[in-house]
Amino acid sequence: MHQKPMNKTRSLLGTAKRLALGAHSRKPKPARRARRAAPRGENPTMDERLAPIAADVLAGRDIDCAWELFRSEHFPDWPHERIAAMLGMWSTRRGIKVTFEARTLNDLPVIWVCFGKLTA
Repeated sequence: MHQKPMNKTRSLLGTAKRLALGAHSRKPKPARRARRAAPRGENPTMDERLAPIAADVLAGRDIDCAWELFRSEHFPDWPHERIAAMLGMWSTRRGIKVTFEARTLNDLPVIWVCFGKLTA
């Protein structure tokens, strides 16, 4: 006797039954790689660099220093814009108010960065 070719509806029903019984039609995807492909370098993070300042400010002591001194001490070789952006994010996260003031020191204009506790 001659067999009829399997019809599409019948094969789809078989697939639906297999899936309903827990059979998977595809292999699962491999686990995602971590966001950081390489381990963090030995350079300290923003929080580690500014931990002493945060501790003093959160203890109630305001800190003022010249921007260039602050920048060269905590972030050597970083551009001004990058430091300012990171400082803004850090201060918001830590609840610290950061302001910049123009002052005169020995008849020279100097930019000061001031850290204080954020008040509600």
